[in-house]
Order: sequence, then C-alpha cells, then structure tokens
Amino acid sequence: AITKESVSSDASIATSCHVMDLADLDQLDANMDRLLKDVVLGCSQKEQCAKRKTRRKLFFINNAGSLGHLGPAVDSPSLQDMKQTIDLNVTSGLWATVRFARFVKQQQEQEERTKPIEAIIVNVSSLVAISNDFLTMGIYSAGKGAREKYHTILGKEEEKTQNKKSGVSIRTLNYAPGPLETEMTRQIRNAETLDADLKTNFQNRLLDADDSALKLIQLLDRNQFETGDHIDYYDLPDVNSTKRGD
Repeated sequence: AITKESVSSDASIATSCHVMDLADLDQLDANMDRLLKDVVLGCSQKEQCAKRKTRRKLFFINNAGSLGHLGPAVDSPSLQDMKQTIDLNVTSGLWATVRFARFVKQQQEQEERTKPIEAIIVNVSSLVAISNDFLTMGIYSAGKGAREKYHTILGKEEEKTQNKKSGVSIRTLNYAPGPLETEMTRQIRNAETLDADLKTNFQNRLLDADDSALKLIQLLDRNQFETGDHIDYYDLPDVNSTKRGD
C-alpha cells in the first residue's frame, strides 16, 4: 500500500491520505472535493511548481472495488445487493475519474499555458473484463467490463477533441495486474459457490502485488502505450530483466 510515510523520502512527491467510503454515492462529491483540494500538481511545494517549465505529469490510479456475489448469476441475493456492488464497482469509479479529469482541465485554465499538464488515468482492470471464462463471477466481470469500456471511450474522446493550445493531455490506460495474492483472492478460494473449474486456478500462490505495481510504474515511466489500451501484467517484461536492461 502507498502511504505518506512510504514516499516521504522523495521530495518531488507530495502525498495526502484520505479515508472515504466510495460506495456512499451521497458523499462522493464532497469526498472528491476534499481529495482534489489537496492535490499538488507534480511537486511538493507551490513555489516549486511555479518555477517548473516542463510538462507536469499527474497519475490517477482508479482501483477501488469489491467482488460482489460469487455464484451463478441467477442466484444473485437481492436487488439491493446488486445495486450496492454496482454503486462501488462502476458508478463510484467512473464518477471519480470524471471529477479528476475535470479537475485537471480546471487547473490548466488557472495556470500559465506555457506549463502544460499531462494526466494519465489508470483504470485497474482485469482479465475478467475481456474474457467470458469466469463463470460464477458475473457481477464482478460486469463491473470490470463496464469500467474498461468507459475509460477507453473517455481516453479516445480526449484524444480526438484535445485542444493543442490548451496544454492539457488526458490519456487512459486499462492495466490488468494479473492474479494477485490478496484478501480478495482468499475470499475467492473460500467461496463455496464458485465454479469448480475456476476454483482450481486460485489454489496455488499467485503473483506478488508489489511486483505487479512495479511493472505498472515502469510502464508509466516508459510512456509507450496508446490511450485506452488494455495491457496485462503478462504482456510486460519481467521486472528483474528490466532492471538488468535485457
């Protein structure tokens, strides 16, 4: 997990930690207001930003979500349960992205046009977003698929309508981190109603989350992807080989 302490040694990174319930749509705008108020555009002090003349980069990693119902789709527990899952996995995530994109454009309007902003919105996706093989994970797959399509369309729209004179560049990336060893994985392993063929895929220890995060960082650093792309952990070179320069 990224915490204020974990990046405090890097003076070029400013952090602001907020706890919020993203499933509470009634409070989502207020929570986003507080979050965006503390965003510092690419440097830790406003004075440093004023001196910087190169393109500043902002990264928005959109990752929050839950599994929802695990089991046959027709056995979904209730309308309320489905609504709560969609509120968190789809509506909340999409609106957070919209708010961030608007914020970037508003900030650029307030800044000098000679100091352009480049923003990359990373939707943490999954193989389930593009595969039909994850039986008994219907609501989770639907959420991931909806998020992926929305972020792809948003990225393509921004690419088409981008005003070169405005200095704003907003791109999107759908990153599938691979099967990670997390609390969510343990929930899947313990789900009695999960498809038997699918369950076998989760019995062995899976990928380390830190390793996948490092691959994402390297991908963003190389900056060699098209807006709206879906890129999977397994599409990228091994972290160790990248360090060696292979």
